[in-house]
Amino acid sequence: LFCYITAQINASVRVDRASQQAGQSVFVGVLDVFGFESFERNDLEQLLINFANERLHELFINQVVEGEADLYRREGLADGYLQGTSEGQCAAVDVMPQPSVAVLRQVLELIDIEAQQMDASDLGLNKRIHAALRDTPDYRKVHASKLKTCFSVMHYAGAVTYTVGSFLEKNDHSFPKEALSALS
Repeated sequence: LFCYITAQINASVRVDRASQQAGQSVFVGVLDVFGFESFERNDLEQLLINFANERLHELFINQVVEGEADLYRREGLADGYLQGTSEGQCAAVDVMPQPSVAVLRQVLELIDIEAQQMDASDLGLNKRIHAALRDTPDYRKVHASKLKTCFSVMHYAGAVTYTVGSFLEKNDHSFPKEALSALS
């Protein structure tokens, strides 16, 4: 269905043969910048992948909007549409809500804190995560049957439940403070 719709759109905007021979063409393309995934079981790697993809998505959207705003200004089209944008800086364009990097930072810090405990466990980590994120807008409650082993975070594509069963095992080194500060 996607290929059919794309072909129909491309056919409707196609230029005449003389223009094609002159090297001109018009087409519609689609770029998937999301790369967002949610599986039956989402582990530490998926948490990192989803947050990285969200940051890349945010960067891409901001670059596109800033580029369009600059083009509109150069062409004298800047009226009410560009309110809130300024040279070199995109206003808070809320195309899709972006979860806070603070959530990822908190989870990574909590992994390090739990890993340093004498009785460190993924269940202890999960308790810490629930306690720390409970009052944040990106936290989502999980079903009572999953409360001991899972936590849920709201991403732009929806809530994702993460299972902490091997978070500590996969994080066998502390997260460097320099890397944490880079996330700020």
